[in-house]
Amino acid sequence: MSCQFTGTTADQGQFGGANPRGDLWGLLVANHCEAPRQWQQLEINLLTQLAAQVGIAIQQSELYHQVQTELQERKRAEESLQEANMALEVQTEELRQQNEELVITRRAADSERQRYRDLFDFAPDGYLVTDAAGIVQEANRAAAALLAVPQGYLVGKPLSIFVPEAERRTFLTRLAELHQVQNWEVNLQPQRGLPFPVAITVAAVGDHQDNLSGLRWLVRDMTERKRTEQKIREQAALLDVTTDAILVQDLQGQVLFWNKGAEHLYVWQAEEAVGKNVNQLLYRSTSQLEDAQETVLQEGEWQGNSARSLKPVKKLSLPVVGH
Repeated sequence: MSCQFTGTTADQGQFGGANPRGDLWGLLVANHCEAPRQWQQLEINLLTQLAAQVGIAIQQSELYHQVQTELQERKRAEESLQEANMALEVQTEELRQQNEELVITRRAADSERQRYRDLFDFAPDGYLVTDAAGIVQEANRAAAALLAVPQGYLVGKPLSIFVPEAERRTFLTRLAELHQVQNWEVNLQPQRGLPFPVAITVAAVGDHQDNLSGLRWLVRDMTERKRTEQKIREQAALLDVTTDAILVQDLQGQVLFWNKGAEHLYVWQAEEAVGKNVNQLLYRSTSQLEDAQETVLQEGEWQGNSARSLKPVKKLSLPVVGH
């Protein structure tokens, strides 16, 4: 038995680009197997229309699946984006907290820096920061007052210009040979006024390779101390002029001062007596001396006679006055 068939294609050409790739989707075939048949144009047209409808259905199915695939991909993308947004929000919050911590730390550091700056600036002694060559980089108010210049004037100036010319070479030599921490006594020449003595403590500052990078200076005015020392020397000279025996001891009985009169009276020379215990030098019994010392501490003075000393003296009975 033979079969007659007619058919048509379902592709892009049949219905205006339904298949976006232009591929052939398939064949729609009508079979007639009983006898030979001449297909009528109406049947062919009907079959063609049916093929077009099937193509449209196939296209819509593919478009549906494509849309579903795109929706799923979009959903996955939205979920990934949501996860990324959540991670970004977490990172943003962490960065915000870190930034707040940094701000707090910076404020604390600024406050601490200002505190040390105030301590530096308002210190009673002169403080300076210089480079290795002695060029001033920072100076506090006390340093500016000592040198009788405005505080800002010192910056950029060599410290050596404030050393009297007669002492400047020595100052620069010591500066060139500076290592670690040193204590100097020098004279400084202010912009106005006479030179005055100062005690300087200067410390070397090294970089990460231990090369000298700067110097830190502490400057103390020694004028009053020198005056006091001179006054003490003058008073000591007066004590040596008197013919009376005068000695000074601490509360433990150690001799601190022994004048010429004491040398003459007690025979002991000053270099023999200073640093020794007065009880061992002068007294057989310390009970009377202890009573006298107690009276001095309570009442401010004591007067009386002491027993003879161990070493021969000019007199056997000695007046003792304590203040």
